[in-house]
Amino acid sequence: MRLLLFFALVFLLENGALAQSTYIKTYDDDIIAKGFVNNRGLGIRILPRGQREYINYQPNVIGTIGAGLVFKRIAVNVGFRMAEESPQNQIRQQQRGDSRYFDLQINRFGRKLGFDIYYQDYKGYYMRNPESVYPNWTSEIYPHRPDMDLFNFSGNVYYVFNNEKFSYRATNVHDEQQLRSAGSFILTGALAYSELFADSSLVPRPKVVEYGPGFSQGIFYSIAVVPGYAHTFVLNKFYFNVSGSASLGLQRQLYRLSSEPRSRDIAPLAKFIGRTAVGYNGDRFFSAFTFYLDTQNVRVGRLMYVTNITSATLLFGYRFQTKWLKGKKLI
Repeated sequence: MRLLLFFALVFLLENGALAQSTYIKTYDDDIIAKGFVNNRGLGIRILPRGQREYINYQPNVIGTIGAGLVFKRIAVNVGFRMAEESPQNQIRQQQRGDSRYFDLQINRFGRKLGFDIYYQDYKGYYMRNPESVYPNWTSEIYPHRPDMDLFNFSGNVYYVFNNEKFSYRATNVHDEQQLRSAGSFILTGALAYSELFADSSLVPRPKVVEYGPGFSQGIFYSIAVVPGYAHTFVLNKFYFNVSGSASLGLQRQLYRLSSEPRSRDIAPLAKFIGRTAVGYNGDRFFSAFTFYLDTQNVRVGRLMYVTNITSATLLFGYRFQTKWLKGKKLI
């Protein structure tokens, strides 16, 4: 197995000690160990404006398995890509093609302030729904686009208003525990820079009349302010967390259509950020399934261009008591 596409040391530090409350319990003096299985992706969809039918391009991503430690609000995670030489992955590669990718994601789940940073470079995509383009498609081999290269560098910074009662850390980092159900309004600022390069149009020839000429290259700068709400429902030690933020923003575009000169444009974009988590958070043992979605929908020429950042994680962990370090700061 090869070293995962990311190796991140994330310092999750808060200014001053966080007091215990009737809503949130902290475990700053415990060493928290966890194992996880994760699957990430950076996909795109294109569709004519005003229509629901779309073309879905996805990379062939192999999941990762890893482990992590959290202590005194410092988290270290390392993972490895699952075995690529297994028979199942060999069949999957024959069906969906080969994707090469680097995906580094850094997250900070502060009590008040948090952020998500993405540095992603994916090359090689396949068409996930060929039947929408080729009505008589019956083959198990998906159409491959090894020429497609999508790069994304983006970040979201958010503020949690009801931070004394609601904790993202309890459902994502697990060095806290949400004792009672609570929610909070959230305000997010988002910036993104992305590049798309392909040898030919993203619109296959059978769809040119319906979709238009399509585009093969583009550089996009995006900005948005995104309000939202998050809530965690607690029943004994079990919890369910859901959050959603949605708003409009702006995107500066530089793109090339198939048969036209390079175009420049400024277009409104629709942005949505969603998180969900379900799990068990006991005093020592915890487990969870989390899912994250960050999507942008914007007009490019006659088309709607949708990008989706996704991350799904299944994890199990345990908190080890360190009474001899209780109350001491980590230097």
